[in-house]
Amino acid sequence: MRHFTTALLFAAASSSLLAQDVITWIDGTTTEHVRVSDFTVIEIKWLGGGNSDKRSSDQVLDVSVAKVLEAFKRGYAAKEQNAAETADMFLGVARQELTKTPFLAQFGLWEAGKFLMEVGNEDEAFPIFDELITKLPDSGFVPRAMAMKLDYYFATGKVKNATKFAKDYRELATTKGFPIGYINEANFYVVMSGAGGVKPAELRSQLENLTAQTETSSPMVANRCRLEVANSWRREGKLEEAQALYTRLTQAKIIDKSTLASAMLGTGHLHLAKANGGDTESYREAMLAFLHVYIDTPGASPDIVAEALFHGADAATKWGGNDHRLVAGRLRYMLRSDTRFSDTEWAKK
Repeated sequence: MRHFTTALLFAAASSSLLAQDVITWIDGTTTEHVRVSDFTVIEIKWLGGGNSDKRSSDQVLDVSVAKVLEAFKRGYAAKEQNAAETADMFLGVARQELTKTPFLAQFGLWEAGKFLMEVGNEDEAFPIFDELITKLPDSGFVPRAMAMKLDYYFATGKVKNATKFAKDYRELATTKGFPIGYINEANFYVVMSGAGGVKPAELRSQLENLTAQTETSSPMVANRCRLEVANSWRREGKLEEAQALYTRLTQAKIIDKSTLASAMLGTGHLHLAKANGGDTESYREAMLAFLHVYIDTPGASPDIVAEALFHGADAATKWGGNDHRLVAGRLRYMLRSDTRFSDTEWAKK
């Protein structure tokens, strides 16, 4: 699932010769002191305590694999420095391993594409994700790459691209027997791709039905559904209904970063709506909610973080409290100077 969308993160491994792999599951628990032997779109396998075990790959949140960190140590070192050559460092090794060691290669392609997405370079990231999907179709990163592409399409309003790709994802997930978490995620994207053609009440009904279906098997998908329901209520001016869902999301234990960031962003917009009557305290609350997006979820989609910075600066100005000019200026500077946001609509306003 997504970086979850949406996404896999890799912690630094011990330099000890006895370094072990660690799997973090979507419920926050971990499996440690093991050796991951395979990671496919269907399952993750590992060895530990003299026994082998496996589990559905849609339950994986993070995985730290010692031999991966060693193979791509230059790439990870470059990533720590946010170096321009980071993607190339991962790709060089990954392409050497494509036929020899696909298990290793998938990590390099994923890291390269994800890094480029995180710095706002989607034009270079997408071909890498496509390479991963076509050359390593059994990789555990295939659904994650597809979800990241879809999130970008939705964030940038590319509805036609999103509609086709969402259907492609669902067809692939169902025909290839992907785990239920990925099928649920694909269904979510299909519902959202048709959002423009149905009335808000009908969209909420579809999302609430999907929430009920995924609550136990795919809690992250259920929370993404709740987010869209909350956004729908907010757009209709039903602020209390929206606030209840945003609060639930910000307190959720199983939630991906972009969904959490979007919930905080929505909370900021709620306070802005309340401030329209001249309530300066609501502008302050809005500013703080937008700041939390940048501070708590800096790795979320650049479009989400950029929107928070833009509206945070505006809210600070309208608040007018102590240091409001300093805060507003700082947020505008971060929005316009950070290359991650340069291609977003918010940096161009």
